[in-house]
Amino acid sequence: KNNVKKIIVTYRDLRDVVLARYYRLLKFPKKKNEPYYLPTEKQYQNISKEEGINHCIEVICNFVPNWIFQWFEISKKEKGLVLFCRFEDLVSQPKEEFKKILNFYEIDLKEKKIDEIIEITKGKKNMTDNINEHKYLPYAYASNFRSGKVGGWREEFTEKNIRKFKDLSGDILIKLNYEKDNNW
Repeated sequence: KNNVKKIIVTYRDLRDVVLARYYRLLKFPKKKNEPYYLPTEKQYQNISKEEGINHCIEVICNFVPNWIFQWFEISKKEKGLVLFCRFEDLVSQPKEEFKKILNFYEIDLKEKKIDEIIEITKGKKNMTDNINEHKYLPYAYASNFRSGKVGGWREEFTEKNIRKFKDLSGDILIKLNYEKDNNW
């Protein structure tokens, strides 16, 4: 569609997506005209962290798994159209993952240029500074990178958050190979 020949789909552990959403909306609440807008009294800065994270769990589990699995289905039908990149792999081995992307698009770059691109696109500051600093620059340089921490949910989810996530999407984590079972 639209003459698109190749697509990169990135995804990450949905529990960390929940935290990323929570912290972004804590600093930048949704506006009235945006989906999932919350009235002032229910915005994350006005409720407990546990309640805010539970709301994020509901929102993320409501649409992100279907989005990911739809891309899996498309990739089965359209061989060579989609390259999947897990966020955790991009964090742990950025150069290798970037080379996979370049290979996917049949782009040949010298090692030095690859290293330069990786360095210039790293999230170096906090989310607020990155967003404000690049508000009017091309999005290729903008970042809402907060911490890039893999598994941060382990330190921040309460038992209620864990139960809620397991109830709504525990099986999804298994299907996406983030967990072997629901005993996490």
